[in-house]
Amino acid sequence: MDKQQISDSAITALLAKMRPQMDRLFKVFEIPPSDAEDLLQEILTSLLIHWQKIERLEGWMLSALRNQCFQHLQRRYRSRLQIEPEELDRLPSHWDVSRLRADLLLDVWHLAATLPRRQQKLLYLRYAAGLTPREVAEKLGYSPASISKCTILAIKRLKENGGLP
Repeated sequence: MDKQQISDSAITALLAKMRPQMDRLFKVFEIPPSDAEDLLQEILTSLLIHWQKIERLEGWMLSALRNQCFQHLQRRYRSRLQIEPEELDRLPSHWDVSRLRADLLLDVWHLAATLPRRQQKLLYLRYAAGLTPREVAEKLGYSPASISKCTILAIKRLKENGGLP
């Protein structure tokens, strides 16, 4: 493909080729179709601006889209945390707390995917499986003290990745 020009047909062909991969990313990050379209438009705008500097289009597109999806997830997470007390009073009395908890847990696990595998396992065993630090230490072959330290570090990284203080 000529680096000097970009045509509508070239973009259309690229999008058609990458559609399955992009759809998988949108599904993994649980991006609704309307937001997915907005994210894709941002990527395409950036593509047009940087067209001549990009060497591997497919790799660049997937990487840029993954970054956009992650930033979208962070914005969504932050917006859930910024609820004013007055807004809580206006919630319906039949508010589905279990669904809200499930949504928040899902967001946390998406953020946990950015952690090293060892920390992911530790958080899963500690908080999803409900094991004590001693039980986690036995399962992973570490001392209980190191499990506590690693848990604190993992939570700190989660907060940083989620943009929390």
